[in-house]
Amino acid sequence: MAAEGHHDMLHHVEEQLNFWNIPLFTDYDKYWQVFGLSISPRTMIMTWIAMALVLLFAWACTRKLDVRKPGKGQVLYELLYDFMGGQVLANMGHKRGAPLLI
Repeated sequence: MAAEGHHDMLHHVEEQLNFWNIPLFTDYDKYWQVFGLSISPRTMIMTWIAMALVLLFAWACTRKLDVRKPGKGQVLYELLYDFMGGQVLANMGHKRGAPLLI
């Protein structure tokens, strides 16, 4: 019974966030149940697309690394990496945040 209310809430949020009028699921059974969590396949697909774009951006910016004369892409990537690293260290501290930074 509680899961049905949860699906109704998820469906309502999905309708509110549908800015581009993408056809929504009409059947609540399309959510995956994993360890008691309801996961939308659309969310998983968009997450994998975002990860692929980030990896493609990182690869494109770092394929021609140069210490003496870095290119614009390398400078941008290093700037973003330093910014994100600073955010992680500021929020988690050096002891817990440093292992997350490769």
